[in-house]
Amino acid sequence: MRHLSPQLVLFGLTWLVVSAAAGDQPLIYSGGRGWPVVKSASELTVRIKPGTQLEQVRSALAARGAATARLPLRPGPRQRLELVTVATADQPTIDRLAGTPNVELVTHVYRFDPAGPPVLVTDTIIVGFDAGLAEQEILAFCQEYEARLIRPVGGRGNTCLLRLERADGGRTVRAAAAMYADRRTRFSHPDLIMGKRAAVINDPLYADQWHLNDPALDADINAPEAWISTEGAGATIAIYDDAIDIGHPDLTTAVQWAWDYGEKDNDPSPAPNIVPENHGTAVAGVAVAQGNDIGVRGSAPSAGLIAQRWGDPTSDDVDALNDADSNGADVHSNSWSYSTPILPDAVRDEIVDLYVNGRGGLGLLVIFAAGNEAGPIADNSPIAAMHETLAVGASTDLNSRAGYSNTGPELDLVAPSSGGGLAVVTTDVRDGIFDTNGYSVGDYTDTFGGTSSATPLVAGAAALCLAANPDLKAVQLRAILEHTCDQIGTGYDGTTSHSENFGYGKLNASAAVAAAITTLGNGGYTWPDHVTQFAASQDADPALIWVNPPEEVASVMIVRAAVPFDFKPVDGTNYSIGQTVAVGAEVVYNDSGTTFTDTDAPEGDIYYAAFVRNDIGRWSWGNTTQTGPLVTPLTVTTVNLAGPIQIDEQSAAQYQAVARLSNGSTLNVTDEADWSAWPTDVLTSSSPGQIQAGPVDADTIGEVRVSYTDEQSNTKVATLRVTVVDVDTPSSRDQGTVDDIAPAAGCCGAAGPVTPLALVVGLVLLGRSGGRHRRTRS
Repeated sequence: MRHLSPQLVLFGLTWLVVSAAAGDQPLIYSGGRGWPVVKSASELTVRIKPGTQLEQVRSALAARGAATARLPLRPGPRQRLELVTVATADQPTIDRLAGTPNVELVTHVYRFDPAGPPVLVTDTIIVGFDAGLAEQEILAFCQEYEARLIRPVGGRGNTCLLRLERADGGRTVRAAAAMYADRRTRFSHPDLIMGKRAAVINDPLYADQWHLNDPALDADINAPEAWISTEGAGATIAIYDDAIDIGHPDLTTAVQWAWDYGEKDNDPSPAPNIVPENHGTAVAGVAVAQGNDIGVRGSAPSAGLIAQRWGDPTSDDVDALNDADSNGADVHSNSWSYSTPILPDAVRDEIVDLYVNGRGGLGLLVIFAAGNEAGPIADNSPIAAMHETLAVGASTDLNSRAGYSNTGPELDLVAPSSGGGLAVVTTDVRDGIFDTNGYSVGDYTDTFGGTSSATPLVAGAAALCLAANPDLKAVQLRAILEHTCDQIGTGYDGTTSHSENFGYGKLNASAAVAAAITTLGNGGYTWPDHVTQFAASQDADPALIWVNPPEEVASVMIVRAAVPFDFKPVDGTNYSIGQTVAVGAEVVYNDSGTTFTDTDAPEGDIYYAAFVRNDIGRWSWGNTTQTGPLVTPLTVTTVNLAGPIQIDEQSAAQYQAVARLSNGSTLNVTDEADWSAWPTDVLTSSSPGQIQAGPVDADTIGEVRVSYTDEQSNTKVATLRVTVVDVDTPSSRDQGTVDDIAPAAGCCGAAGPVTPLALVVGLVLLGRSGGRHRRTRS
């Protein structure tokens, strides 16, 4: 007889006890109690093998008496599950369907309420083991229950996902119940697949907020789908604006900290005798109008608000940024820009620091409106053009670009606002409370818009992401918001994925939140940032340089082509050097450095793209550069020296140096050349081309010398012999004794017949031919 371990005996007894206690009523244990579930008498769950033609399997199941039903809970395609209806959901039917080709598993369907939605159970169980249980003990536990350890679940290493070796029918529910009774576990239940629903939305004006939910044209940000996971509770948005009516019934419960930088008190509401101050209240409503039965909703309807009223000096702007971070802001939203083109360094410096060090070292994402001038962002809002800020443009209810929205390479994304047929419905300054008037009669307006409205909409989505995953860094949050956009309109670059009109696309809050949650299971990885300062030299072997992002850099891939190309690497795909990735484009570098010399570069125009990959195989946006046709550098062939061949003593003479280049052209290099004169006690070079003669007792023959070195270090030298004339003594030239040795003005050293005197002078000069070389100016 086979010996049974005490643990296995306990397992068998526990299973019998649990089954006897439950009778025929299956129980799913959670929250310290057993929840009775009703087993469907006419439905079964079927899991299909990966890579299978779904329609073929459905046809085969139908031939065996199983009709495909609609799944109301929409499990992801990765689950590969089908809900089927059968005459009787008994074991013979399960066995018959399990024999269908390409079917992996057949299990029962359950309901907590006979009239409620279905609950699907497969072959996996989530088990929370005791904290002190060692890994070997967990593996022994799995063996006893005929299960395999799949992976840890969540951030606690003692919570694990197990897969049963045999799990057809109702075995998974029974095994989970037995594991629950095991003293080595804290809890155990099937890895349930249950439907999710959004919280009830009863804000009266929500139906008019098309920017949140627009079933007709899908011009919205998919807010209700994001709210299934989170409505922003736990995250806080700081808004710095003209004033915020913090007593508004849709905002007051959101306020966590407030300050008026103009009046220096804690009430940022509109000030007396300042009209209008209605902008900030409308902005705040777009982001954080609370989910209740009053008025409207913000994109983060459970997030907190730090309300900040503008001050006048730059120091207030800096303080507002710092105070927001100090008081717990997760995102800083700014629907304004300076009225001048100057961006004060103090503000720039504060934003740069917060982007890296804010939020306790995770970084604070500062969001700015791109502006409404229908022009370049850089010209109209330098603060939005900063790399460290997220620049937000506007789209319309027609899924098009709002015509007023500023554009440019600095644009990160767009979000729904006015400019089409509809504006945005949001909170308004309450009537009769302040001196200022609101946008409309009443406490709400349907006329708000511009990039001022798009910006807090994005801030709310960012808060949703941080509520779902508070450990996201600012750079990761930015990557999530960009990489999950919907590309509306046209003009996106095939390599960088960027459009100057739309940035990386239109905000998709649902996709962003899903990505933030997925990051929890990806070791904290999102998408890496792209390289910056990417450039290539114009050499025969182009030298490429770039700056890598500070983190998430497993490798950098460079792709080269002789023509412009469109290519984006696919997440999860690795590429090798020499691999063709697009027509005429191949990988030439794949490493983690910051330089590369392309020794195999072809002649002519060359186009490069660089991409960063992180440790989970996700790729950054591309960055591009190019080189033009290679140009053979010009070299110097000769230097001509022109100037007088006679100078009176104690007089100055000007000389000119002209270089002839390899293409036949000439270049005046007087100021670029090195000058010298001999004898030095008679002739002195006081400045380029300027020669000063000293006193002489009798006519003296000297030399002016010029040396020119081109950019390729080629040097050419020219000399000109001159006579320094003693004005008190008849010139030797007048006596006709040196005419035959003096070269013509402007020659480069050619001489007539050589006399004994000339020979002596020439030999002496050969011994004094040294001098400095100077490159031409670039």
